[in-house]
Amino acid sequence: MTKKIAIISHAFPPSWSGQAVILGRILKYLDPSSYHLISRQDYRENANDFIPRLAGAYHYLPPEPQIKQYYFVRQMMKANFLLAALVRGRRIARLIRRNGCQVVMACSGDIVDLPAGWLAARLAGIPFIPYLFDDYTYQWPVGVHRDMAVFFERFIYRRPAGVIVPNEFLGREITRRHGVNCSIVRNCCDDPGLPAKELPSLTDKQQIDIVFTGAIYHMNFGSFRMLAQAVRRLQQPGVTLHLYTATDRAILEEQGILGPQVEHHEHVPSDQVNRVQQEADLLFVPFAFDTPVWELAKTSAPGKLGDYLASGTPILGMAPSDSFTTWYLREHDAGLVVDRDDAAFLDATLRQALFDDELRRRQSANARVRAIGDFGPEKAAQDFQAVVEAAA
Repeated sequence: MTKKIAIISHAFPPSWSGQAVILGRILKYLDPSSYHLISRQDYRENANDFIPRLAGAYHYLPPEPQIKQYYFVRQMMKANFLLAALVRGRRIARLIRRNGCQVVMACSGDIVDLPAGWLAARLAGIPFIPYLFDDYTYQWPVGVHRDMAVFFERFIYRRPAGVIVPNEFLGREITRRHGVNCSIVRNCCDDPGLPAKELPSLTDKQQIDIVFTGAIYHMNFGSFRMLAQAVRRLQQPGVTLHLYTATDRAILEEQGILGPQVEHHEHVPSDQVNRVQQEADLLFVPFAFDTPVWELAKTSAPGKLGDYLASGTPILGMAPSDSFTTWYLREHDAGLVVDRDDAAFLDATLRQALFDDELRRRQSANARVRAIGDFGPEKAAQDFQAVVEAAA
């Protein structure tokens, strides 16, 4: 018998965020009656859907009450996080009892969801599973948010029924800090069986398209500036960096990312993103070297990595040398990586990624093999379900 699970997340389909996309790909393989989706986002309105809604039940959590912050702002912020966790946890517990859920799963992304999910599970007397899309502590900059994440971690890893992570690096880090075993459910791709891609030589091509699809924010601002400068240093006007993102154009201009040979496009709907990635000449996976949350870059698994691998388009990554992204692409010879803030190294690597025909074809073939073996959505759904069914 399939266990009924309550899943808490700040984002579900039809939202455009990577977390919503991955959850949608996994949960579409599950019986809709086996899960309830609980979020502080109101999904009762269907306007501007980016991806299809799931067939399971959605539940909206209204805003929690807040203590007014007149004095001692830092202390009041902490008090408000505690209050929110208590109120949200009790509300979730009521939803769990009302709908007969047998397992609680809370996802990272919102600082309150994990402790609220832990509390709800304790109040309802059922197993609790943290699902970490990123390192819950280090996704927050130094300050009140990180202080509270460290505090909440004392509770959420106490005898969990399972812990889900998207890659080996984050799993090892959580095991080191908290002594709990983790199960890997990769950020799966949409379709690992896309048609094979022809990779003609780019040496004489008049227009060469380097493409990024996804969110541009503090974790990768610096990488985009570096790549835009490297593209200009190529001194080949036909090479263009295309950014398909929901990030506002004004933010990109403020960060010094837009300019010659860089084009900004609207975020691509899910039914078109595979085509955009397959038609590109090179795909970019960025993590900045100057981010204030550098620890996060080491353990993060980009949600788009599986799609990039499945596309067959050669990949250029930019990430620290000790990160999951760098390790994975190099371990499987599935892409080139710039692992240090070195303009000359970036220039040489970019030229190789564009004009070394033998390397491009070899890494493209390797990438497609990894997409099928590691990032298929059915495999991710099976791995997810195995963790739920083992919860006790």
